[in-house]
Amino acid sequence: MTPTLMLALASAAFLATHFVSSTPLRPALAASIGERPYQGLYSIAAFASLGWMIWAYPAAPREPLFSGFREIPLVLMPIAFVLLACGFYRNPTIVGFEKILSSTDPARGIIRITRHPIMWGLMLWAAAHLIALASLRALIFFGTMLLLASLGSVLLDLRKRANPDWARFSAVTSHLPFQAIVQGRNRLDWREIGWQRPLIGIAVFIIVFLLHPWLFGVAAAQGKPTRMLVGFAPGGANDIIARIVAAKMAQSLGQPVIVENRPGASGLIAAEALARAAPDGATLMLGSTGTQTMAPHLARQLPYDALNGLAPVSLVGSTPNALVVRPTLPAQSLEDVIELAKQRPGLLTYASSGNGTTLHLAGVLFEQMAEVRLVHVSYKGNAPALNDVMGGQVDMIFSALPPLLPLARAGKLRIIGVASLDRQRSAPDIPTLDEQGLRGYESGTWYGVFATGGTPAATLARLSQEVRKAVQDPKVREALLAQGVEPKPTTPAAFAQLFIAEYQRWGKLIRDTGIKAD
Repeated sequence: MTPTLMLALASAAFLATHFVSSTPLRPALAASIGERPYQGLYSIAAFASLGWMIWAYPAAPREPLFSGFREIPLVLMPIAFVLLACGFYRNPTIVGFEKILSSTDPARGIIRITRHPIMWGLMLWAAAHLIALASLRALIFFGTMLLLASLGSVLLDLRKRANPDWARFSAVTSHLPFQAIVQGRNRLDWREIGWQRPLIGIAVFIIVFLLHPWLFGVAAAQGKPTRMLVGFAPGGANDIIARIVAAKMAQSLGQPVIVENRPGASGLIAAEALARAAPDGATLMLGSTGTQTMAPHLARQLPYDALNGLAPVSLVGSTPNALVVRPTLPAQSLEDVIELAKQRPGLLTYASSGNGTTLHLAGVLFEQMAEVRLVHVSYKGNAPALNDVMGGQVDMIFSALPPLLPLARAGKLRIIGVASLDRQRSAPDIPTLDEQGLRGYESGTWYGVFATGGTPAATLARLSQEVRKAVQDPKVREALLAQGVEPKPTTPAAFAQLFIAEYQRWGKLIRDTGIKAD
């Protein structure tokens, strides 16, 4: 069942629960089980279905219907809160207050304006959200509330007609605000309304408005542009992947998602900026294996909490490494490489793009798991390292698989195996190192979206849904695959599990081997 269908079913159950009281089923149930048990059962069902709606809403994707009008809530919401605050005082339409109908003057205070102030407050509240958010899930959720309040007030009037005092009450009141006053059937008396209850309504509105981003995680929905930080210069893999995902998210969110490059310190400058940002979901980061799980252990001083300062949102995808050797090396398989390394301890060489990089740590992990001793040759970048492997100056290298495939087909190097647990769809004929006997060996680069630590769970769920929706788009998948990235979107919980495991795995390797960054 899709999240949108789940929300629709929850909304239908919520409406059915409330409208059953306007059908012949209501008196039949009350007569069968008693009035009080019926009211108790009704309350349980109403709250349960409302809880179901609230639970289903964040998981449903935000399908834009039109450009929302973000300023509308600033006009409608204060009025809605004032109506709600005033409507709970001396209101004969509330269950349990029907005796007010028999009083000498049942239409006083806010009731002179409309006999359904609570319903109109709920209608304005729902309409404000629906117009501002302008999405399919908002239409289902807030449209349900709007339908409940509008039809509910009409059905309430119909039920109350059985009360002998209702005719006298309805003669001086109106459903539509100010209708009875305009028609001369009533008069407006501000003294009866007073200033305390309207002031309470305005105060509650201001509090909710200020706390909205923290309570409900909708900073982005208030028109605040979303930033996606990248810890490297434009043109690199992180930058390209961030721009692919951000462009699609911007279409879905209906507002800009700005990619902001903060290069330096292996991506830690951008990570620190994210950790120090407000936890409102408006600042994100396209992180990767090296920046999030390796660089923190290599830094002399880390100015933020690498585990708790960031909140995983969703994995985007991953690129596995592959072990490749120079064409002239007498090794056709992993077994040959390991045997050769054991025959020549400390003589076989492997290149990397620098000390402390993912490619360097891939080689260190290989040495540890295969129980061999190799010589590390550090280069300033992957391109010169790969060139020297093809030229025969270095024996082997761990590098991202996709760019290696055309080089292997041209005979410039030999791919021994893929450093993943499963074979790759782009090269199904190349075996993994795991299946060749190096059980559990896995290295590569994953890319994922992070938010600031402490971001509300509802915000993380919403952002994760947006990232997953973007990554699952056919054009985005095609663009990612063109970069050698296998799309693998996840939930925040699944990504957090991967992040913590990777952080601990690489941290232990760095501490055990005493690796230092350049």
